[in-house]
Amino acid sequence: MNYLILYEMNSSVIPTDPEERGKLMTTLVDLIKSDLDSGALIMSGASPDGSRGFLVSKQDAKEIYGRSGMVGPYAKFEVLPMLTIDEVMDVMKSMQK
Repeated sequence: MNYLILYEMNSSVIPTDPEERGKLMTTLVDLIKSDLDSGALIMSGASPDGSRGFLVSKQDAKEIYGRSGMVGPYAKFEVLPMLTIDEVMDVMKSMQK
């Protein structure tokens, strides 16, 4: 199952010092990049102001829980299970029987 993960950065814990903020954001982006490279994430995107974004994950719920816990203080998450279009079509076909 794929999951759509919506996140919003917690501005109250993001450093105000530009150098510190840059280091933190680089660390967070490196985590996402690593998950993209490994195939655990299918896609990622962020708003132009960097305050929110999305991830599409192939990880299971326990892996998502663990990964989001690593960055939990810096962002809040909404995790939504998603069906593929083929899964939706299978359900639609089964409803017609």
